[in-house]
Amino acid sequence: MLTLLVTYTAKAGQRDAFLQAVLQSGLPERIRQEDGCLRYDYFLSAERPDEILLAEQWASPEQQEIHLR
Repeated sequence: MLTLLVTYTAKAGQRDAFLQAVLQSGLPERIRQEDGCLRYDYFLSAERPDEILLAEQWASPEQQEIHLR
């Protein structure tokens, strides 16, 4: 199993717009359907208004590598 925690820093005041654009694109749902994807979730920081955490979990490093391609 492979777990990745990715922190994004949005431009000042643009966190919600960025997240809304990502969600409206349907990208998270498509990735969640990929073989080996166990988790693909975004979390907002309560302390840093421009920060977004992406938590990815894959059944294997190889499946995450395929995702990157």
